[in-house]
Amino acid sequence: MNNTDLDLSDMKVTEYKLQSLVDISDKVELAQCLRLLSIYVALYKKSYGELPTSSFEKILTSDLIDTETARIFENGMLEAISILKMVLQAKSELKGITIN
Repeated sequence: MNNTDLDLSDMKVTEYKLQSLVDISDKVELAQCLRLLSIYVALYKKSYGELPTSSFEKILTSDLIDTETARIFENGMLEAISILKMVLQAKSELKGITIN
């Protein structure tokens, strides 16, 4: 198994974790998560500028994912997981429930 296979395997585990959180979230929670991620992207753009279109073209037009792209995908999903957990935790604290 090469590094790309390992990266894709890790990415699939991360994707599963994100999907599990999405499955227990309602539209309001997902919308709040999207708002927070949008703010995150806006702050990034303010500090570093627009992402070049070529960054997206490589991701959207390629069937093969290299190690660097796999890590970018995984990092993005980890950010989404973190923010969605925060949204769910805030809601559950209001109800007295803990989500791990």
